[in-house]
Amino acid sequence: MNEIERIMIMLLQNQETTDPKTYVITGATSGIGLEAAKMLILLNPLNRLFLVGRNEQKAQIVAKEVASVLPRQRRRYPHYCDHHIIPIVCDHSSFTSVREFAVELQRKLEATYNRSIQGPTNGIDVLCLNAATLRPKDVPAEFTQDDLEVTFQTNHLSPLLLVNLIYPQLNRGGRVVVTTSGLYVTQTLELNGIPVDARTDRAITKERFETANDVEYYCKSSYAFSKLCNVAMAVELEERLRPRGITVSSFSPGLITQTGLFRHHRDVLPFKRTRDLMLNEKTVSWGAGALVFMATSRTVGMYGGGTFWQDQGSNKGPASVYGNDFGPSPVSESHITLEGRKRLWSLSCDLAGISETMMPPPPSALSALDSYSPVPSLQAVGDY
Repeated sequence: MNEIERIMIMLLQNQETTDPKTYVITGATSGIGLEAAKMLILLNPLNRLFLVGRNEQKAQIVAKEVASVLPRQRRRYPHYCDHHIIPIVCDHSSFTSVREFAVELQRKLEATYNRSIQGPTNGIDVLCLNAATLRPKDVPAEFTQDDLEVTFQTNHLSPLLLVNLIYPQLNRGGRVVVTTSGLYVTQTLELNGIPVDARTDRAITKERFETANDVEYYCKSSYAFSKLCNVAMAVELEERLRPRGITVSSFSPGLITQTGLFRHHRDVLPFKRTRDLMLNEKTVSWGAGALVFMATSRTVGMYGGGTFWQDQGSNKGPASVYGNDFGPSPVSESHITLEGRKRLWSLSCDLAGISETMMPPPPSALSALDSYSPVPSLQAVGDY
């Protein structure tokens, strides 16, 4: 039995339902996003997949690649057609592109709706916020057309804007899955680098800053801080979307060096790989399976939202088992305080050009965080 077959068996045995679902996957043109899309269409060829790419060409290519995994099964599914696999464009380094994506997604949801397959509700069942970037080493901070540092906008601000724009399309009982990293525990949620108007206490837009936490810019630490923001955003989203019956969780796919994320860092990776890290290194297929597990499994459904999932130090590499070796960890309040999380949401909405109440705030100010002790060390979670 090869790795893909083993992963598919685990996913099939643990899926919450066999009914067709609608998935939106950002970062779908390569790495775990692409492989996860293939697994979702293998789980059910009637699943409707919106595959998000940075440009039209990439999105079209990936849609054809995902459709190609089912040539033999089309005869078994009379309703199947390539219209279930829909390419769509969103460049996370541009707020304009994110806004255009939200409009186009609504149009394509209506254009591809089939009541006999999707049922009476035409919306999104699972939103997978998977797009991310890790900038080249030894390169100064780069800025987008919105005058924001590329990593912070691509990995945090644009996903936050995106979910605020499209959350009305999320179906009750749906999920939001945020791909993040165990590296978040190397950071604390300090936001002193974001310029703030002393009179209004709101973030000042169009005033450049290299890092939100006011430390010297370095590509890997900026990436890790953006992943901390992802975890904090997921907890905040869970509180805001829970009244709509939607759960939000984040997860780490593990250390996967063979993805586009590491394309600028391959020359240094061999010197960073300790024995522990090598034991925990994952494959693209395993990481993709973890994303699909988060999106489809009844185990994740039973735990509900607000948790961070990762390999619990199994030292099994890609042989670790979803729902067993890979499981939930309460989010550490020593790294993400309630006050810090609320402040991040407020300032991030300012920078993205939306109201912090565009998505209704949670019904109470109670924290969804549980203390977590001991906090995993960097050596335990690895460089991912």
